[in-house]
Amino acid sequence: DKEMKLKETRDNLLLDIIRGRQSKGLSMVEAAKGAGISQPNWSRIENGVQHATLDTLIDMAKAVGIEVSIAYE
Repeated sequence: DKEMKLKETRDNLLLDIIRGRQSKGLSMVEAAKGAGISQPNWSRIENGVQHATLDTLIDMAKAVGIEVSIAYE
């Protein structure tokens, strides 16, 4: 089902963002600044308390050095 696949993709992207932030040694403050969001919002997204838009996830990914490409089927 497409909704389940989208959720799985978003979850996987978020895990990669978390790993990317940690591997680069970035604090949430530093990463959030790079993504143009507040540290509390970053924390809520990273901890699964708040859902992020696709645009926000892409900004977060860029902030930790992950290039995101989107393909439609």
